[in-house]
Amino acid sequence: MSRRRVGNLAATLILAFCVACATGSTHSFVSSSSSGPLSNPSFLRAGSNVLVLTSQELYRQQGSGLAAVSEMPATPYGQAAASTGFGQAAFGSDASNLVLAIATGFNSVSVFQSKNGGSNWTSIGKGTFSNAYDGLADVSVAAHGANIVILANPQSGSNSYLRSGDVMVTANSGSTWKSSRAPVGGTVTAGEGVFWLVGGPERDKVFESADGVTWVPVVIPVADLSWSADIPTSVTGLGIVLSTTSHSDGPSHVRFWASSDHGKNWNSVGVIDSTSTASPITVPASITGDGHWFLAQPDGARIYTGTLDSFSSYKTVSPNGLGGVNSIIFSSSGGGLAVSVSGSCPSGKDSCTSSTQLVSSVDGGQTWGSV
Repeated sequence: MSRRRVGNLAATLILAFCVACATGSTHSFVSSSSSGPLSNPSFLRAGSNVLVLTSQELYRQQGSGLAAVSEMPATPYGQAAASTGFGQAAFGSDASNLVLAIATGFNSVSVFQSKNGGSNWTSIGKGTFSNAYDGLADVSVAAHGANIVILANPQSGSNSYLRSGDVMVTANSGSTWKSSRAPVGGTVTAGEGVFWLVGGPERDKVFESADGVTWVPVVIPVADLSWSADIPTSVTGLGIVLSTTSHSDGPSHVRFWASSDHGKNWNSVGVIDSTSTASPITVPASITGDGHWFLAQPDGARIYTGTLDSFSSYKTVSPNGLGGVNSIIFSSSGGGLAVSVSGSCPSGKDSCTSSTQLVSSVDGGQTWGSV
């Protein structure tokens, strides 16, 4: 959500539209091991808020901390949905409409809905993905009004699982569901009244769909031979906007593209050079609905920030307190979060450990501290 990278047992948060703020107690987090409660925290901008899904609960950013939105609904196994380790939350066009899809079995998914910002949950569907022979790697969900699309990526032990995916689709908020194959595996989201799918083994395949069943290929005029796309975002006055990251022996070129006709035509908004990346990694980026953008070098040494309508006037920030960056998200031109990941192998590969830290900035990315 790049952001929001597809990974085994990774909880991923995808947002389609704004969600209303909810009140709750404030929690503070520090580093955790790769198997701890903050393993693979996921987040996305929710209007003027940032929402965070951990393995324990759903939160929203509140100042430099997090406030609990709700407890997760119970799965058929009696576990809180988020604690099963992987899933996704999405928010529909109604600001209080929360949809959560969670993998609750080897190849099965349960879908829940909350119409009061997460205080109460109702089960609205469940399904089994028969093509996930080796189980599910992860799921994602996108919502637009009464239309909901659940995308499941089958497990296969490598990125080859992104060659195909399966979808569950409803056009009536879960009263009836239909299943079909997706052209690729990846991540599904919604914007500009349609659904978007970004994926494939190299994350260089983009599709759009009006109903989540029929997917139309989208051609982005990237000149680089090897590149990966990030998740699209709706931006006022521009339509849908996404970034692409090139992969070569030299610096990676990160280019922002905008389309006002559902992906038929794309305009290059601007380009930034970053450190070299390997396929299918995208340089962590965040784009707000009003056109502010942020780009973080994966090593955390630089953050670039500006506005899409005046791209050449961007500025470069040398951040304090920011390590390696897995993903970033900003709710405005000032406040944001980053997932910072570090690791070490003191006695060889068998001794490798990793830690994940959720860090926050309230000054546009200059200063970062633990949430």
